[in-house]
Amino acid sequence: MLNETLILGIGLSGIFLGIFLAYLTKEEMKPGRKYFLVAKDTLFSLILLIIFYLFVINDLFYLLTVFTIIGAVLFLLHFIKFKKDHHLYVINYAYFIVVYLFIPELLHQAILASLIFVYGLPTGSLLRGKVNE
Repeated sequence: MLNETLILGIGLSGIFLGIFLAYLTKEEMKPGRKYFLVAKDTLFSLILLIIFYLFVINDLFYLLTVFTIIGAVLFLLHFIKFKKDHHLYVINYAYFIVVYLFIPELLHQAILASLIFVYGLPTGSLLRGKVNE
């Protein structure tokens, strides 16, 4: 239990590191914004694919349909209507946390947490940029 909580905490700390990095590189935020958006969108899509894969290999088919539908809705909201809405980031993280808690194997949790950490870097940078605008 402690290992799982620690891994999740490290995974979620990526957003804070992203905010800190954006604070350190204020002059690079404006020209790099489009690259941060591409990185965030790519990582979000990759995380959804990995979540689908982890549910399949762990034989969690009863959860697969529910989380696939929720993931598809988030994907559509992410790329269509709420492209510039930072409140959706909170919903994404809540989704990632709930999925993380349903994955039974520690190695698979570590894989998901590391992707969440990397997703947090551009997300935190973009959040810091929105605060400064």
